[in-house]
Amino acid sequence: MAAAADSYGTLKLSVYAGRKLTAKDSNGKSDPFAEVTINGSRLQKTQVIKKTLEPSWNKEIRWDNVHKDAKIAIKVLDYDALGSNDTIGSIEVTLGQTATTPQWYPLTSKKGKSAGEIQLAFNHPAVPSRGAPATPSNNNHNPKCLNNNN
Repeated sequence: MAAAADSYGTLKLSVYAGRKLTAKDSNGKSDPFAEVTINGSRLQKTQVIKKTLEPSWNKEIRWDNVHKDAKIAIKVLDYDALGSNDTIGSIEVTLGQTATTPQWYPLTSKKGKSAGEIQLAFNHPAVPSRGAPATPSNNNHNPKCLNNNN
């Protein structure tokens, strides 16, 4: 069990890329970007990558004073200049159930279907540096945060 001092710390989340994303535009592509929230607030976003189902964001997001049991929600959306953005898929993880090696996470559509994958990496004092416990999909996910320039 982590010591109380290790329960809070700076979270560095790397949002690397998406693959096999669901097309939302009439051209058979999407204009994907990711939104990340902690416990339903503290929203951060990646840039929009136009006309692709395989975006590469390479975005590092940092938050201070994050608890090891924080819920991290990642939503991938299709940017629409006119009208509202369309949700491609999403995933939610508990920070303390991740680890420090890169991993592809499955995205689920609003209808519960596969919507592609997103590559994420986590770095936090409470996250073990070896393999992670089972995630909500019962697959072992081993994320790692790398310092990326945006």
